[in-house]
Amino acid sequence: MKKLGKKRKAAPHVSKAQKRRQAREQEDAEREQRIADELAQMGDSERLVEERSLAQLLQPLGLAVQDIPADGHCLYRAVNDQLRGHSNGAGAADEYWAIRAKAAAYMRAHPDQFLPFMPEAADEGVQDPQARFEEYCSEVEKSSAWGGQLELEALSRAYQRRITVYSVGMPPVDMGPEFKGPEKLQLCYLRHAYGLGEHYNSIKPVAAVECQNGAADGNDS
Repeated sequence: MKKLGKKRKAAPHVSKAQKRRQAREQEDAEREQRIADELAQMGDSERLVEERSLAQLLQPLGLAVQDIPADGHCLYRAVNDQLRGHSNGAGAADEYWAIRAKAAAYMRAHPDQFLPFMPEAADEGVQDPQARFEEYCSEVEKSSAWGGQLELEALSRAYQRRITVYSVGMPPVDMGPEFKGPEKLQLCYLRHAYGLGEHYNSIKPVAAVECQNGAADGNDS
């Protein structure tokens, strides 16, 4: 009689969504490690000069920088921080993945506003403009690719908010100036914060930054 072996347990099923989430987490972890390695090696003169100059630019306006993690999602995290600030932390703001999805959805719905300004897609073999545009929107929605002016334009219109971006050596850039009202979103753009790519932080009144940082310190203790 043939001896039966022990029945093997079936490997746990991993859904496609779980696989995508794990891939995102791995990509974020690798990016954060590269940034940490770079900061340990690079000189900080340009970075410090830019930070000091930005602080001097914002001080007369009663504004200060609220630091945002540099993980590829900084633009979307900064927008999220701004939305939460205007809702008194009541949960009205979307998380950064939802904000990415909102930007991508607006771009897909209004391709004529973005196709002429779209950079080359990552896959150089994709020649069709519509296919390249969809590839770009997919990166906005599903990857940790850094955002820029195109995404800010999309978010300004999707949320119907004016977005002002401060940077050193340039006048403030306004997106969505037609959206009036006191609750505009304010960010800053840094060129030398990290050599791996541009970086965005959130801009708030000085008292709000001090309060938020104080609350974070209290949570850490």
